[in-house]
Amino acid sequence: MAWTALLVVACATWAEVATAQTVEEIIEANISAAGGEAAITAVESIWRKGAISVETEWAGAFDGTVEATVIPNEGIYQVSETGAFTTKTGWDGVQGWEVGPAGPRKIEGPELALMAQRSYTNLFLGLRRFGPEEVTYELAPEESLDDIPHHVLKISHETFPTQHVYIDKATHHISLTTYTMDSPMGGTMAISAEAFDYEPIGDVVLFTTATLDIEGLFSSEVTFTETTMNVEVDRSLFKAPE
Repeated sequence: MAWTALLVVACATWAEVATAQTVEEIIEANISAAGGEAAITAVESIWRKGAISVETEWAGAFDGTVEATVIPNEGIYQVSETGAFTTKTGWDGVQGWEVGPAGPRKIEGPELALMAQRSYTNLFLGLRRFGPEEVTYELAPEESLDDIPHHVLKISHETFPTQHVYIDKATHHISLTTYTMDSPMGGTMAISAEAFDYEPIGDVVLFTTATLDIEGLFSSEVTFTETTMNVEVDRSLFKAPE
């Protein structure tokens, strides 16, 4: 009986080792699930439009529309409009900016470093192609989100906040990204960004719904209903208003 029990344990251990994935295998599976490197690198620009709901700590909840234009590693322009306020955010590959209810502000430091990542069609491929050198990837303990097993990768570099990226083990898509960052208003804030409802759009696969929660400030949910790939873009959109 003892030998039988030992054999069962050994077999279970061998199975676990055989199915364990390396960081690189997890990343490659994510890129493949998003459409593959060739399709992703062929994306020149993306235009998206949809609905946004925002819940703030200071002024309640609002619903409205959102429109985003992105050129990977070159520019971002997003405008959100509700009945209460309009917020515009941009990045021209160098400078980041925002014009919102509190007035205009320049995006700097770690927050600026994350702007480039927001432009990548795929986080890992974007970091590989355009990111800084010596980005560190570590495999953290697996976790379950809503009872769904996820790989967890820790991504670190001196220029941006350390991120924990949760990747669905079945679909290989990113479900959640978390990090902490100094707030422009002072103090440290915890940030979590979810992505779900992935759908094929052209030759790539993109999320259609995303949430953003900034602890103590606001939470938002965006659902994109229209997406057009490789549109001609007026790059002046990315420049900060004078």
